Amino acid sequence: MQAMTYLARREHTAFELKIKLQKKSFSSKCIQNVLDVLKEENLLSEVRYALQFIESRQRKSPEGRALMSQRLAAKGVDREAAERALDELYSEEQIIEYVERAYELALRKVGKDKARMVLAKKGFSSYEVRLGLERLF
Repeated sequence: MQAMTYLARREHTAFELKIKLQKKSFSSKCIQNVLDVLKEENLLSEVRYALQFIESRQRKSPEGRALMSQRLAAKGVDREAAERALDELYSEEQIIEYVERAYELALRKVGKDKARMVLAKKGFSSYEVRLGLERLF
């Protein structure tokens, strides 16, 4: 029941739920059983979590695929789920939008001279930057 309470608030990774349930002193066997049932019932989905996480981050401060992949790994999202979500949300058209938005934000903060450097720090590859800025210039 505790796991459902957490999931009712927001999506979680299995790793996050495991940590939270361990803090509540549930046994490892009990936690694993609950996680297995939640996954079977599709109440716990790493892909769904990753999609929501990426969309949220991209609204606030767009980042490149490489950096987003690292962020997902740090959150405990398994590699396969992360790749599925990244593939879905990093189409060529979406990359262009992310780069354009990140560039606009960088222009406001650091000016034209340093804006491209900011894009690199945000994890955009040189290909993504070139692709995204093509329409602007």
